[in-house]
Amino acid sequence: MPLPPPPPPPLPLPLPLPPLPKGTLINCGAAVKSEIDGREWLPDTDFVSDGTSLNLTTPGLVPILSTARLFSNYPHRKFCYTVQVYRNTKYMVRTTYYYNNSNSPLIFDQIMDDTFWVVVNTTENYSNNMSSYYEGVFLAQAKTMNVCLGYPDDQFDRFWAPFEEHNPLIPINVSNSNASVSGIWNMPHSKVFKSELTTGQAEAMELDWPPGSVPESNYYIALYFASGDSSGSRWPLSGSTRITMTIFGRLSGGAQINAGELFDVLPLGGTTLTRDVIALQRVKQSLQNPPPNWSGDPRLPHQYSWTGITCSPGPRVRMVSLNLTSMGISGSLSPSIANMTALYNM
Repeated sequence: MPLPPPPPPPLPLPLPLPPLPKGTLINCGAAVKSEIDGREWLPDTDFVSDGTSLNLTTPGLVPILSTARLFSNYPHRKFCYTVQVYRNTKYMVRTTYYYNNSNSPLIFDQIMDDTFWVVVNTTENYSNNMSSYYEGVFLAQAKTMNVCLGYPDDQFDRFWAPFEEHNPLIPINVSNSNASVSGIWNMPHSKVFKSELTTGQAEAMELDWPPGSVPESNYYIALYFASGDSSGSRWPLSGSTRITMTIFGRLSGGAQINAGELFDVLPLGGTTLTRDVIALQRVKQSLQNPPPNWSGDPRLPHQYSWTGITCSPGPRVRMVSLNLTSMGISGSLSPSIANMTALYNM
């Protein structure tokens, strides 16, 4: 009697992908990994394809400012750092700029994915031989973000600047508060409750904060108190701002506050359909010398759209036309172009 055939070999199981890091620290212009203050900083060569690496020789520079990447001044061209992230996760993004005596600062736009973020102007800090940084919290709408990322001491890696230099007449007391931050939505670091601004008995407190003048926009202001309470609301602000806190009822003591944050609420740009973006990225990879401004989101913001691309209007952007004539490119078109189902002219 013939024996039954042997069972088929088991199908190989795919190996799990390594988890993405909680944060990515990028040392711009560096050639190798480095450990600074117990955190690993990566060279930027895997995140950006443009620019020139620089070594800065200014005495006394902290390690992360000793290298930099210089980008040429081309109008309406984006230079993007692309970082892998978890979709639908919020990330705190910080970029840092420093110019030494050999390169004067430029004024340029900073863009987060498809959204205009801020105009970078480091002129004042440059004149004082200081670095400048910009930070914001953004929701990852895809599996990559076109920026630099980070995290540690503060859960969201925020800088908490002392306040006395802005209001020297308001006394600062050392607080022994053990306030819980678990009920506060954005969880300020517990160290902000170790000192407080106070006034005398039943006196109101007036704070000129944020320091300096702010551009006209909608802002979210969050104030934190040692009682564990917080106050947050959205305000349209422009120029100088004064916050007044008044004592009500029969509460003992004067007004007290421990910390505050100010967020500029940015209007989001539209969203280019992910399938179109992936298809166009693969078309770019199949070409030998694609246009130099093909970096980041192909269409948004509108003033930085890719050369040769025409898209449909509205919040859900689709690629409708691709014109590659007279660009001196070579290579073959990727089959992925078939996934751009709204394309009617090429």
